[in-house]
Amino acid sequence: MFEERDLRARLEMSVNYIIELMLNPDNCIHSDYTSDSEDAPIILCNAKLASAVRKQLAPSIRDLIQHGLMPVS
Repeated sequence: MFEERDLRARLEMSVNYIIELMLNPDNCIHSDYTSDSEDAPIILCNAKLASAVRKQLAPSIRDLIQHGLMPVS
């Protein structure tokens, strides 16, 4: 039961951090480089947000789902 609370708390902290990052976005970096098409500029935005989703939010969701798949004894 405590493990489930820890997993839910970690998910909640991850979600709150993602929300905070979304409310305060980094400035976008626009690059003039294009590989094949001059009509499609490359835009690199908010690497911090993408990293937080990959490293915090996704693992938190995965762990909570895995916990839910465990058999009840």
